[in-house]
Amino acid sequence: MNARLTTLILLALALVLPGVQAAQAPVARAQFASGVDNREPVDLLARETEMRAKLYFFTELHGLAGQRVVHEWHHSGTPVAEVTLDVGTDRWRTWSSKTIWPEMNGDWTVRVLDQGGQVLYEETLRLGD
Repeated sequence: MNARLTTLILLALALVLPGVQAAQAPVARAQFASGVDNREPVDLLARETEMRAKLYFFTELHGLAGQRVVHEWHHSGTPVAEVTLDVGTDRWRTWSSKTIWPEMNGDWTVRVLDQGGQVLYEETLRLGD
């Protein structure tokens, strides 16, 4: 089950069952961007966008202090990079990036994995045609 669906189910239960509080999802925000400035994404790239020389994936994490997460980059279904990121506090903003060559158009997917390898979040962006 993906992280968004889990969050929606927990929120629905909180509305239906009095006294039940939804747990905060570990991935509070995640998005592709063309850059990061002052620990914030400079923009939000649409699901389909023109080619970029560099692509960033920004993630805000909650409740994972002292753990590690991985940004697993895939190009058209093929793994191309794994970036391990240490989480410092309970609210942690981090990112990874990938240099994109002109022949690397197509689907780019980043999976955010916890230190046990479980997928916490996944997003895909189509670059180019």
